[in-house]
Amino acid sequence: MGNVIKETDALGNSTSYTYSPGGKLTSVLDSMGNRTEYGYDKAGRLSTVYRHEGSKELLSCIEAEERKHSLKEISKIGEIYGKEISASLKEANVPRITRYKRNLMGDVECIINALGEEEYFSYDLLGRVILKKDRDGYETRYSYTKAGDIKSILYGDGYEAEYEYDSLGKLSQVKDALGVIRIENDKLGRTTRVIDYDGKEVRYEYGKEGERLRTVYPDGKSVDYGYDENLRLVNLISGDKKIKYSYDKEGRLIRKDMPDEISSLYEYDERGLLSSLCHTKGGKKLEEYLYGYDLLGNETKTVRKRDVNSKGIKEDKNKEKIIHKLWEDSSTFNYEYDSLSRLIAVKRGEKEVCRYAYDAFGNRSKMKKDGMEVAYTYDALDRLVKTSGLYENKTYEYDKRGNLIGVMSRGKRIKAYEYGASGRLSLSYSNLGNARRYDYDGMGNRVGFREYGSECKGFGETGLKSIVELKLAESKPVYEERYVLDRTKPYNNMLQRNMIERGKDKEHVQSYAWDFNTVFMEEEEKVYTYLSDELGSPIRLFEQESENQTVYGYDEFGNDTYGTQEQVQPFGYTGYRYDKVANTYFAQAREYIPSVGRFGGEDWIKGNIDKPFSLNQYGYCWGNPMGLVDRNGKTPEMASNYSQVFDILKTGAEMAG
Repeated sequence: MGNVIKETDALGNSTSYTYSPGGKLTSVLDSMGNRTEYGYDKAGRLSTVYRHEGSKELLSCIEAEERKHSLKEISKIGEIYGKEISASLKEANVPRITRYKRNLMGDVECIINALGEEEYFSYDLLGRVILKKDRDGYETRYSYTKAGDIKSILYGDGYEAEYEYDSLGKLSQVKDALGVIRIENDKLGRTTRVIDYDGKEVRYEYGKEGERLRTVYPDGKSVDYGYDENLRLVNLISGDKKIKYSYDKEGRLIRKDMPDEISSLYEYDERGLLSSLCHTKGGKKLEEYLYGYDLLGNETKTVRKRDVNSKGIKEDKNKEKIIHKLWEDSSTFNYEYDSLSRLIAVKRGEKEVCRYAYDAFGNRSKMKKDGMEVAYTYDALDRLVKTSGLYENKTYEYDKRGNLIGVMSRGKRIKAYEYGASGRLSLSYSNLGNARRYDYDGMGNRVGFREYGSECKGFGETGLKSIVELKLAESKPVYEERYVLDRTKPYNNMLQRNMIERGKDKEHVQSYAWDFNTVFMEEEEKVYTYLSDELGSPIRLFEQESENQTVYGYDEFGNDTYGTQEQVQPFGYTGYRYDKVANTYFAQAREYIPSVGRFGGEDWIKGNIDKPFSLNQYGYCWGNPMGLVDRNGKTPEMASNYSQVFDILKTGAEMAG
């Protein structure tokens, strides 16, 4: 049939595949020696996914037993066999089994997870989902237009979003609890104007080839884009600020020239991988990174040279730490990977800084950092339930949908989270007494939050019994943020941030200009220029016509090592926005938790069966944070493909859903 039965990469790591007589993929044996198996119903439709440690083929044994019993006994049988198979294994390595029940049309009606918890779906006669009942019992109902577009979504908590479309089938209006978002499109279906529920208007202009020429902000500010004959961005103009872009003959970005004599220089190796990134000011090198790779393209070496001149760094108690970290980071770092390209070691020179280990399902099982070891324990759904170490002892709690709802440390709850029926974070609480409530529009975009102070410090006998007891509806926020978004982009889309503090009449507004990362920020009369690393993480922020600067730094999984997150501006690791109350990064669809290198909720995209490493619902970038980013919280992608970084300016002409 021509099916691939064995695949060997450039380093000699092999993956093997087996198939049914009809050509269906029945198992994948990865290069670490762990097998994932797949079962099918009589119509050849996927019915079972069975992930386990070791190379044995075990699914057929379970299926043979199931044929002797009713469906009601399936989960019990799976539990029995799971215990027998994993009798000599650690708890974390209990096999994972997921089952799918389908209707006569082949649509999935029920998904049963490894704990026997069920999720249900109902369909109309055209095969469209009209009802989803999740594992927490929330029912989400969908209706459709005659053309097949979604007309409304009614969530189980009463939140409803309604959608209207123009004659071309393009989204023209979204109505939700916050109000109405109106969208105007031109005759080619490109979005030309968006008016949000606050009446704030964002306008767009395009060239003949659909390229973005201008974005106009609600206050009249604009960002203009100029292109060459190959539709490569060559100019970005924001007010009196201009960036010039230059390319090599292969079409790769090699230079950015910015105001105040700031430049960014890019070089590539023979494979087109980024080999050098250098930021300069007035001809002086501020940041220089040199990169080396293995045959698979994994980053194995980074030589960092960070300017340690303290001039312009804010005078506070953290300044000494920043200077020390700049010296420490100005070194050669070496990285090691396992056969699945997961990061397993970080070395500064020859000294090992950190080492990671993973279980059979892609979960981080151990971390040894600076001589301290932390062990991680997971349940059968790959949910992190405990971290154990000399100073790291925490337990984690989840709702039935797989969302993190609580973190306990030494018997005390230090973080609590609540989610709406849509699955998005709606409330976070810190034991320091602060809480944040988050707002979303009908397109799923976070449009702001309100922060509250609380006299209750933590949970327990003298604190809150439940996060519900916060009663925020009866309180006034001490701080609030509202966002103006570029709704044609799925991420990197914040145009303005409006900040309101209780007791202060004036509203502070920050405006941001973007290419593939943030490039400028304006606040009142001040203008700032961003310098970012290869992942899109800000590493320096310069105030124009001033010596003032803010320096940022991160470890391999995005932990703030400089203590400067949220200083001056909101963006952090890979361009995520840091949340000091939740202690997470906002990754659009989910929250990313850098301290454990994983997301706080299940992936919306469940992975590919031919790539079992993608089936883990919580892991960050498949364990490879040096070469991949996950900007929307759904899909990892290559971090530094600078030959395609401006595609979003040419394709971002429609609403991003």
